[in-house]
Amino acid sequence: MGSERSPDVLRQLRQVIRPEEISGVSDAQLLRRWAAQRDESAFEILLWRHGPMVLDVCRRILRDGHRAEDAFQATFLTLTRKAGSITSAEALAGWLYRVAYRVALLARAHATKEPALAPALESLVGTPDEDPLWRDVGGVLDEEIARLPERYRVPVILCYFEGKTHEQAGHELRCPAGTIASRLSRARAKLQAGLTRRGIALTAMALTGLLSERALASLVPSGLVTSTRQYACLLLKDPSAAEIPANVHVLLKGAVRMMTMLKMKAVAIVMVTLLLCAGGVGTLAYRLSAGQPPAAGQPPAAVEARPPGDDDPLSRDLKIFQGKWQMIHAGAKRQLRSVKEISGNRETLRRYDAATNKLISESSVEFKLSSSGDVRVFTFYPVGGDPKQGGSFVYKVDGDNFYDIPGLLQGSNYRNYQASPSIYHWKRVKEEPKDGPR
Repeated sequence: MGSERSPDVLRQLRQVIRPEEISGVSDAQLLRRWAAQRDESAFEILLWRHGPMVLDVCRRILRDGHRAEDAFQATFLTLTRKAGSITSAEALAGWLYRVAYRVALLARAHATKEPALAPALESLVGTPDEDPLWRDVGGVLDEEIARLPERYRVPVILCYFEGKTHEQAGHELRCPAGTIASRLSRARAKLQAGLTRRGIALTAMALTGLLSERALASLVPSGLVTSTRQYACLLLKDPSAAEIPANVHVLLKGAVRMMTMLKMKAVAIVMVTLLLCAGGVGTLAYRLSAGQPPAAGQPPAAVEARPPGDDDPLSRDLKIFQGKWQMIHAGAKRQLRSVKEISGNRETLRRYDAATNKLISESSVEFKLSSSGDVRVFTFYPVGGDPKQGGSFVYKVDGDNFYDIPGLLQGSNYRNYQASPSIYHWKRVKEEPKDGPR
């Protein structure tokens, strides 16, 4: 990708929109210029305006710089394909967030199918390069944000992820600043309730701080903006443009296919609902009046997993894990103390402010241990959930020391997803620390 910006586009930016006026041009105006007039300057402004948010969500989910840039480009190329059909252009930030989230998940699914070598634990070095709270809850929080209704999701994106004031967000969405504040309050309540249902207890203050830390967290390289704009122009001329990288093209096709399926699903739901209202309710009432239960499929038979024997290394590891472990580390704005308590196959993780000992967050997961060659893997997932939908990390236990490295299992191999992997060092708690305010 080139690092120089096109002189033609810079000239257009100066001629069409003066720099001091750019902030006053709405997303809806820019999108109309791009969709109707193929105005490259309008598209580039959208790239600079929403690019940091899009790149940040891609990086959070993929944890791989190159894959995140592919997902970034696929997101904005999807915008190029769908620009004329976006009905609520004022809510473009929320639309881009959902597309970026889905494209990043698609890219992550593709990554798990690629062959990888299992790295040796001892050869990996590095220090934590992200807020540990985001490491714990970021994936779940992104999922809950994507589920929010548009009226609540868009203010969260604009104010927390793009750093806009309530007045600026209100101007963009054509509503008073007080309405934005009210919607943000409702959005935080919904997010907090969603996290609680998933076993993550986060105080309102901690949730607000966590969201605020993401404002402009990622800077978009100028070369990435330039190449994305160039690919978008090529796509307008030829939908199968060979100049677009293959990885980006695959993600673009997958994103468009996914959006088409979601639209068809929504239409199908409406049609089924209408049919049920027309005739299905009468049939159900007849069955119930005759004393017959509604038809239902048989639940699948439960399959009980056989636990490993006592002489199995994983069983020994499970016994060692029981109890409390502690780690003190630097967060984005403060030093944190993390305490994980393991009982059976359940882990409860609590984060405290190390200075005040005030509880910041609490979450519970279930886990299972497995091995991939010589590598031991700890897979965690929501309580009562599906292990296939969880996360994993490589671990090593050495006496009263426990080390973990976040990553992904790919088939029977383990792949660390960080370009500069991190090792987290936990120490056994022999005397329980005080878990309340001093």
